[in-house]
Amino acid sequence: MYDSNETPSVSSILYYYDDCIDDKEALAANFLSLIQESVFSFNKIEVRKNILINGINKTKTIRYSSKDIREMNLAHSLNEWIWDSDTILISLVNSSRNSYFRIDWGVGFALPGIGKSKMSETLHMSCTYDRIADRPEHDGFVGLFCNMASLLKAFYGNIDDVAASVDTMDRTKEKCFTEEYLQAVYWGNFFGKKICEDIGMKALTSLPVECKRAVGEGFFFSLTPNIQDSISPNMRFRRRIYRRLKPSKRNALTDYSR
Repeated sequence: MYDSNETPSVSSILYYYDDCIDDKEALAANFLSLIQESVFSFNKIEVRKNILINGINKTKTIRYSSKDIREMNLAHSLNEWIWDSDTILISLVNSSRNSYFRIDWGVGFALPGIGKSKMSETLHMSCTYDRIADRPEHDGFVGLFCNMASLLKAFYGNIDDVAASVDTMDRTKEKCFTEEYLQAVYWGNFFGKKICEDIGMKALTSLPVECKRAVGEGFFFSLTPNIQDSISPNMRFRRRIYRRLKPSKRNALTDYSR
């Protein structure tokens, strides 16, 4: 599945609209609280911004070390970055050589004179295999993903082994997620409230998988208890689950904002 020069890793992504978040003022503090309560931590931050220099729009990356983080009011700073119209990406990182855990928070940004983009925001969480080798860490990764989905009122999300995810996109002829419809089933799948209403909770709760649960107003299920299980990348099994869900293509997922 992996080439000899590649590092096995797991990737997840959540899609949400910030106009669905009720308490925007508390978002940064609640976000940090979820990380602090998890088994993961970060020691570096990168903030990428679009800035106007001499009439030209350019990207600037600001980096903060562990010392910088200790000396700042992190919740206050994070809140400023989130709602700054120039911010493109906020990355929280814990890494050493070929081992890492990171959260990449892509927030909507505005081009000069145009106003905020209508595209959805994303939260991307990833790590190498060694960070989830033990059961508590593995379940902690899934738990943090689900907690973030609930916090952001995400409308869709997935978790998968990176190589298996690429293979899934190749076989479904989809190179990236489109908000028009659900293309495939991944190892871990989160459906927000309106997707659950579209598919029906009866269909979701009766899925022939061991791991499934309500998450906020949505629903999460995984194909196996552990993402490294051998059946996890089985495309036949994934297609069988997808056919049972019968997701509707009548309503684009972009309609799921307020």
